[in-house]
Amino acid sequence: MKLEERTFKFLELSQRLTIEYPELFPNSAQLSVFRKEFASVFDLSLFARKIYVLKDRISDTETLSGNRVLDFAMDYYNTIRMAARRDIPGTRIVYDELRQIVPVKKQSRRKSKSQEEPRQPELFEN
Repeated sequence: MKLEERTFKFLELSQRLTIEYPELFPNSAQLSVFRKEFASVFDLSLFARKIYVLKDRISDTETLSGNRVLDFAMDYYNTIRMAARRDIPGTRIVYDELRQIVPVKKQSRRKSKSQEEPRQPELFEN
């Protein structure tokens, strides 16, 4: 279970207060176990935060790289499309394969038809 920020702050405050007022910790629980477990949770939380940052950076890099590669692929597709329209030999079969799966960017529903931008393909969307 991922700890919410408020819960984590509660745990931190509890830990600090058990140091200041150890005599108030319930006799039915072991203070040493609480402190060890808190230390583990704290360390894991720091580690998890680093992983989340790394995950976000990897995802951003994947998106940027994917869109750049898509731009190159779309240049290729557009070249093939124009060549196929001019009946250049060998291009029709390539164009027919590519056009079946060419990605197109989804248009926002809020824009009117007069405001719509030309369709741009996008491989990775945020």
